[in-house]
Amino acid sequence: MILLDTNVISELAKPSPMVKVAAWANAQPTATLYATAIAEAELLFGLTIMPLGARRQMLERAVATIFGAYLAGRVFPFDRAAAEEYALWAADRRRIGRPVATADLQIAAIARARQVSAIATRNTRDFAGCGVPVIDPWQ
Repeated sequence: MILLDTNVISELAKPSPMVKVAAWANAQPTATLYATAIAEAELLFGLTIMPLGARRQMLERAVATIFGAYLAGRVFPFDRAAAEEYALWAADRRRIGRPVATADLQIAAIARARQVSAIATRNTRDFAGCGVPVIDPWQ
């Protein structure tokens, strides 16, 4: 199981995603790719604050297709197990003076609770030390 961070899904929703990222995603068995409700919320928020127009409509359709078809049944919620992992990792990060954004903490907590094999993200630094290997599809 590979958990896709928000930035990976956002890239794949573009009409012309970076070739390297698209190739990486296409090389993975679809059934091994997962997302979180946190990433979905971040993307929906971003779409909601975009100006109305053709670009927003196109991205709304792309995100709806990604979550409704491509990732259907493979979107993890932030549940009690994730809440426990969140508390542990957030405390660790605070203790060492390296706080992380709440959404990234939640995504990492879900990854830890679900014991995924890796998190795919461009922001590898935000997930460093979370206890889950990190993959950068841009590299």
